[in-house]
Amino acid sequence: AEGLLNTASDTTNIKKVVVTINNKPVSTSIAINKIDSATSLRIGGATFAIYGDEALSDRLTEAISQPGTSLVISGLMVGETYYIKEVRAPEGYEGDDLVYKLEITSADNKTITPGNVNSGKWSASGLPVTPTGDTDLTIKNHKLSLIRLIKKDNTDGYLVGVTFRLEKLNADDTIAGNPVEMITGASGIVEFTNLLPGKYRITEIKTVPGYTLLTKPITIEL
Repeated sequence: AEGLLNTASDTTNIKKVVVTINNKPVSTSIAINKIDSATSLRIGGATFAIYGDEALSDRLTEAISQPGTSLVISGLMVGETYYIKEVRAPEGYEGDDLVYKLEITSADNKTITPGNVNSGKWSASGLPVTPTGDTDLTIKNHKLSLIRLIKKDNTDGYLVGVTFRLEKLNADDTIAGNPVEMITGASGIVEFTNLLPGKYRITEIKTVPGYTLLTKPITIEL
């Protein structure tokens, strides 16, 4: 009817604009310091694996530490949880048996908690690792040592077939762990290797015919 407003929609002349918004996943990185427990120097040769599951069956990547610098692992996604494990220790060093649970809530907010997957426990103290400066995780390794014994007689001749026992001692001189026994070879030598810092006792428990045993054990501090 004349005079009435036409409310019908006419969209034939409306310009349509399509906007595509791509959301890029946010990733971050972590920095690991692998250091000598005695010197605090950064050491190389430690291989770390990053896993996507607590059972350590989903290995995502590996990286090897370099001397004098931090190991940076990038491409870690915000909102994810990862598990870090040292799978190969530097030559001459004790390995680290712990697994480190890494929870990333934002690019600048990461929580790393040490624990033992096999025991089902995370962190004996219940506290996460606190980042220091630009380093998210610092792991100390003890350098391994060796004890070499050369058995001679009073004419400087080498004695072959002499048995020595090595015992690691606690602070109260009780035995820690299992004793190790070795027999001197052709040059009268025995070597006890891969020893951690601490106190050790060496006892000669069997000698060759015609010779007497050492009367007292030898105590060594590494």
